[in-house]
Amino acid sequence: QVVNGGFRTAPRAEQPERVVFTVSTGQAYPDQDAPGGGYKIYPAMLKLFAF
Repeated sequence: QVVNGGFRTAPRAEQPERVVFTVSTGQAYPDQDAPGGGYKIYPAMLKLFAF
C-alpha cells in the first residue's frame, strides 16, 4: 500500500494561512461503502485540500 502525503513547517505567527482538517472515525471493514474498498466520502475529503 502506498500512502502519499506531505508536511510543511508552520508559517510565521503574523502570516495568515488556510487550515484544513478532516477526520473519519469508526472505519470498520464491514461498513465500507465504496466499490473496491474504502468510503464514498474520501474523494470529497480530498477535494478540500485542493487549492
